[in-house]
Amino acid sequence: MESSAPKDAVIAWEGDSKEVISSFPDAAKSNLGFDLRLLQHGQPPTDYRSMSSIGPGVFELRDQDERA
Repeated sequence: MESSAPKDAVIAWEGDSKEVISSFPDAAKSNLGFDLRLLQHGQPPTDYRSMSSIGPGVFELRDQDERA
């Protein structure tokens, strides 16, 4: 019997956003990666702001460090 698990949603990286995130500290990359995975599975991220003015399904993912 073949499983028909739903496919992950596609992440659309804009401009240099992927490279910028790659330069973040490891903890921030891990937290943001976790939130991206949640979104791919249709679940809400842990810390975000909806950006519906840009388009449906657009989110600003947030993470905090020692500065803020």
